[in-house]
Amino acid sequence: MVAIRLLILWAVSVGVALILRKIAWKDLNDRKHTMSEELFAKDQEGLKSTEKHFKITTCINCVAIVISSISPFPTLCWLSAAACGMVIAPVLYDVVYNCLPNARVSKMHLCATIVSVSNILLIAFTLNYIYWAHLHVDFT
Repeated sequence: MVAIRLLILWAVSVGVALILRKIAWKDLNDRKHTMSEELFAKDQEGLKSTEKHFKITTCINCVAIVISSISPFPTLCWLSAAACGMVIAPVLYDVVYNCLPNARVSKMHLCATIVSVSNILLIAFTLNYIYWAHLHVDFT
């Protein structure tokens, strides 16, 4: 039951991310004529990077939730938890170095920051679910 709720939460976050992506791209294209080509290319690359990280982490985490829910083998649960944990580093880098310093600059950066921070929170929820539902062993 918790796995279904978590998958629904991921689906809702994908919908919100799509809306925010449209807003961010519209804002970037509106500001295209007021900024240099170099800055435009940098912002465009940052937005593509944020989208790519979100898509990859969504796929990996949803597959990990399903695998850990239906797998009778604890080894697969551990591997799925490791896969979820390994995608935190690029997303955290994206948040700390690309999104947060520029969040107040424009609407595009704010939208990218919201998507990336929600991505980190969902990864944490997924790891928490996998651990407490399938991997935790009480040794007392």
